[in-house]
Amino acid sequence: GSFRRTSRPHRGLRRLSPQSDSRRCASDACPFRANAYFCIREIARLAKPPISRKRYLDTLLDTLLMALTLGDLVPDLLGLDEAGQEVRLSDYPGRKIVLYFYPKDNTSGCTAQACSLRDGYSELRAAGYEIIGVSRDSAKSHVGFRTKYELPFRLIADTDVRLNELFGTWIEKSMYGRKYMGTERTTFVIGTDGRIERIIRGKAVNTKDHAQQILHED
Repeated sequence: GSFRRTSRPHRGLRRLSPQSDSRRCASDACPFRANAYFCIREIARLAKPPISRKRYLDTLLDTLLMALTLGDLVPDLLGLDEAGQEVRLSDYPGRKIVLYFYPKDNTSGCTAQACSLRDGYSELRAAGYEIIGVSRDSAKSHVGFRTKYELPFRLIADTDVRLNELFGTWIEKSMYGRKYMGTERTTFVIGTDGRIERIIRGKAVNTKDHAQQILHED
């Protein structure tokens, strides 16, 4: 059956804004939205008066559907790259991050986009940007993709689509009448303060000239 979102959460469950430090869980490295199940479960356990299971599930779903958007603070830890190394915003102090989500390694549009960013990499770096790619492909696939096209930037292997879900890029798609879940091609520009300052989504992404699109479009 379908889920119904509630318009008003139980008064024991306080919505946490993206700008609030209280979005953090017990660990400072644990962003609220990426760990919604644990956080809401603990809040619900302590709620006075007690809440019903239905309201608890409705509130959990509502929170999970709140994808990051313009102005939101991005978690420092993004995921693991093709070498199995943690990728953090703090790895690039003073630089804007171009975090681009793409559907699949070695497909025509994704290859054109990656090569555009490769060819414009020096210019992007000179303008203060760092590039990080994200897809649900495996680390092994990313290694092959980087090697084949000599990509100078890291690729996150988001195999559990956690990062896709956090940024709202894991969506229902349709092809030849068949519906399936997949990544919506989306580029997020993250400012030096860790907040999203620009989003280029879907058909607005110019795969063949993406580097110049980032550099010159407002």
